Amino acid sequence: QLREHAEVQGEAGRLTREHDLDENFARLYLQSLDGLGKYARALDFHARFC
Repeated sequence: QLREHAEVQGEAGRLTREHDLDENFARLYLQSLDGLGKYARALDFHARFC
């Protein structure tokens, strides 16, 4: 399951950078960070996105 989160994180992170206003990509990126236990990074991203 960690591998899936890591794959999604890379792709969703790229898509979020390319489409910085798309909430669906941002949600996927946050979920992947959460699944990998990268809580501080997820909180930082959320603060910048919102």
